[in-house]
Amino acid sequence: MKPILILGLAVLLSVWGVGCASMTGPTPEEARREADVQMMAQRLNELQEQVQAVQLENQTLVREMEQVRAVSRGSGATTQSRVDALEKQVQSLQKARTEDRQAIIDDISRKIQGMLAGSASRSSSSSGGGSSSDTGYEHVVKSGETLSEIAHAYGVSTSAIRQANRMKSDTVRVGQKLFIPEKR
Repeated sequence: MKPILILGLAVLLSVWGVGCASMTGPTPEEARREADVQMMAQRLNELQEQVQAVQLENQTLVREMEQVRAVSRGSGATTQSRVDALEKQVQSLQKARTEDRQAIIDDISRKIQGMLAGSASRSSSSSGGGSSSDTGYEHVVKSGETLSEIAHAYGVSTSAIRQANRMKSDTVRVGQKLFIPEKR
């Protein structure tokens, strides 16, 4: 699993050209890319912590199941039913762990594909092609942010954000995910 994550981060870094020195400082697009990379790295860390927690819980249940088996050798059917219940819990946790692992891989793959597609569309729009209305960025609203501040940070109008997210007003909530269309 770790080689997949490292490979994914390496691809992200190479696609975005992270580490390139600039005499003028980062452009707004480079800053957004850096913010996206940091957000993805944070999400990746959170998901890894969740997987580790599930693995620890799985190990605990396996130990408990082994203890119950040892006790049940001398006990009757009641102990066997507890062992069966623990085995079901372990199987359930293993299934959840497998699903979490696949969800992490799918999430990273989608984000990498989106970044690659976004990079390709940005390079085509900079060479004369028009930008597509379905390209842009995802922004998670933080405490104290307003729609106006978010629009200004990305260089787009509040109406463009409202239209892209089918919003009726400028009101945003903490944790709300907004699609920010690219500048035209």
